[in-house]
Amino acid sequence: MYAQEENMAGKPRTSSSPAGPRPQIATWGQRAGACLIDFLILLPFVVLDEMVKAHMASSGLYAGTSGGAAVASALLMLGLMVVWIWNVVVQQGRTGQTVGKETMKIRLVGASSGEPVGKGRCFARQTAHLLDALPLFTGYLWPLWDENRQTFADKAARTVVVQM
Repeated sequence: MYAQEENMAGKPRTSSSPAGPRPQIATWGQRAGACLIDFLILLPFVVLDEMVKAHMASSGLYAGTSGGAAVASALLMLGLMVVWIWNVVVQQGRTGQTVGKETMKIRLVGASSGEPVGKGRCFARQTAHLLDALPLFTGYLWPLWDENRQTFADKAARTVVVQM
């Protein structure tokens, strides 16, 4: 997982970051809890959007009439995307933690460096979560039996989720 060094005998040994011992890998339960918290942050946008769409359907706005409800729905979805990108790409890329991960006291780090991976790699990892959904969401369950508790996306992005 972290970078390898050679000990006095010339044999490789696994080292942690210079700050101290290697952190424990986060459990599947901690990861699932963090994911649930991150979902709950987005839930108000989804609920309000569904209420707006229900109003649009009952008012006949889907029949071609434009109105404030359609704009409100679009703004809610834009807000959802902005919050998601801030939380999962920007914040997690910079600190290794989403709001959910911070609450669960875990963080995403590079498998070899032990440091936050940056926005670009975080975005690539989120995109790679499509692999976790195929087949039958097996990739999301993979940490239950994987030695480093990694999803397929973690393996593709060379990341691990560790306890704080």
